[in-house]
Amino acid sequence: MSEQEHRGIAGQARRARRAVRSNPVTRVVWQVLVGVVGAGLLVAGGAMLVLPGPGWAVIALGLVVLASEFVWFERPLRPVRRLMERAGVTSGSPRRKWLVIAVAVLGGVGGSLVWIWGRRHGWNLPFG
Repeated sequence: MSEQEHRGIAGQARRARRAVRSNPVTRVVWQVLVGVVGAGLLVAGGAMLVLPGPGWAVIALGLVVLASEFVWFERPLRPVRRLMERAGVTSGSPRRKWLVIAVAVLGGVGGSLVWIWGRRHGWNLPFG
């Protein structure tokens, strides 16, 4: 994607968000939608702490979604941002960021698949 296309999409998103916020009804609908999606991600991430899956990553994603609309979710997101900065995710090239994200997602999916395969083949795995 070229730089001009990126600015075009970002500009369209800003204009759409401004239009949603200008109408009281659509603003409330948008906040409810963001709240439901964010809370769903937090619940799913909490479940993934004891079930197979990238629980902490999903919890962090839920906090990011909620903080995008609700200011009071910025505070619990600060330690996550500091942790990401220490891990080097927020610094460096965009290619490195995508590599870290890809490794995290593939690790979670791969771990889940190994866990499911092991359960079906009689492995005595925890949380089963």
